[in-house]
Amino acid sequence: QLAIEQPKPGTVAVRLGIPADCPLGDYRVRVRTPAGLSELRTFAVIDSPLRIEQETASGNKQRNDSPEAAEAIVLENGATQTIAGVVRREDVDTYRVRLQAGDKLAASIRAVRLNHTPFDPAIELVDADGFVVASCDDHPLLQQDALIATSIETAGDYFLRVRESAYRGDDNSFYVLHVGRFPTPQVALPPGGRPGAKLSVRWLGDPGGPWQSEITLPEKLSRRDAIHDGIFSAIATRDGVTAAEPVPVRLTDLPVAREAEPNNDPTRCQTFPTPATVWGQLQEPGDIDWIRFDAAKGSKWSIRAWGRRLGSPIDLTLNAYRDDAKRQRITGNDDSAGPDSAMTVTVPAEGSFLVRVSVHQDRGGERFVWWIEATKIEPSMRVSVPPARPKSQQRIIAHVPRGTRMALAINAPRTETRADDLPQVTGLPTGLQVTTTPRAGTSPAALLVLEAAAPAPLAPGTAPTAPR
Repeated sequence: QLAIEQPKPGTVAVRLGIPADCPLGDYRVRVRTPAGLSELRTFAVIDSPLRIEQETASGNKQRNDSPEAAEAIVLENGATQTIAGVVRREDVDTYRVRLQAGDKLAASIRAVRLNHTPFDPAIELVDADGFVVASCDDHPLLQQDALIATSIETAGDYFLRVRESAYRGDDNSFYVLHVGRFPTPQVALPPGGRPGAKLSVRWLGDPGGPWQSEITLPEKLSRRDAIHDGIFSAIATRDGVTAAEPVPVRLTDLPVAREAEPNNDPTRCQTFPTPATVWGQLQEPGDIDWIRFDAAKGSKWSIRAWGRRLGSPIDLTLNAYRDDAKRQRITGNDDSAGPDSAMTVTVPAEGSFLVRVSVHQDRGGERFVWWIEATKIEPSMRVSVPPARPKSQQRIIAHVPRGTRMALAINAPRTETRADDLPQVTGLPTGLQVTTTPRAGTSPAALLVLEAAAPAPLAPGTAPTAPR
């Protein structure tokens, strides 16, 4: 931070200094004030020049919502260009790009990921005659944000259009648009590994075909990564050009193995001792993979799958069966983790069980990657703060004004235990104290009362919560 000032009530201007070696990607930002913390916003560190959309920079006087008024983007020497803009109601921001036959054009957009407002963007590339060359609304890698990458067959002017998917929008519908010839990998093979491991990764999804490079996984995830999901954001480079979007890679402490074909029949599948991680691909429509897990009779195992969370378009389903001649189904799951799946299996008398991995609607392809972790279920508790209303961060962070108090509800469901407990909060900022009450073994939630002393310093903190 270089400077912070308040040009007018309700507005704060911050000038940031970004070190040259700052890791690329999204960073979470809040503003701390005497009244509390602001809602979370995302600040993206990029390696391309950025400018403001002319319509936004001119206060909406220079419209760019038609091919005739389109704002020009010049891709000098193939360098990526980045534009920050706003999509208002029924607005279609239009950008003109001059391309030659054989050129590659890539465009990706940050909108939902900026955490400003529920803004679902759509982008499309059209030629001079108005025909759509490429389009995207929701991309598997970016969820509700969009990405397109295509090779141009005919030289000429092309128009990149940015809008809200249902032609809504408002003054808070901000976006950051990357346009260039950058690589667009969507899935990494292998899609994960152990902390600190060096991986030779095959990147999939780019129109130019797959390529290979080496990455080193971090020993520990930073706060800006998806810590709770164990996801590291890997940024690929191809021919000296850096991708605009990172590819998610899963970190695990479990042994990692790859499935081996043929395994579309339970009589030919591999056997893996538990705990374990197994990954593979459903490479063609209708493909099915079977795997066998060995474990102690009567033990309980969590079988969790990652697919969409790793950038894959897969909508996988899991089913568990007894490992005997009848192969009776034990349990199954489709979408308990978004499009991904998870299930709990109690090991039958055979001391092993079968897992069938398939794709909803029988789709398949090289990018249909799955990653499954089998971990033993132990007595545990998961603590979270429920939002005050859907799609809101309200009351997720405790804002405790000096000299007063606030209550914070927490969800704390148990697994394999019904013991009474007393929530304990440690590491509170100076001047802050907490009051908790005992929680019955059947109660899924608890209430914390946080109180700040009148002279308590303004400071944020992360306070671990644990039972006693």
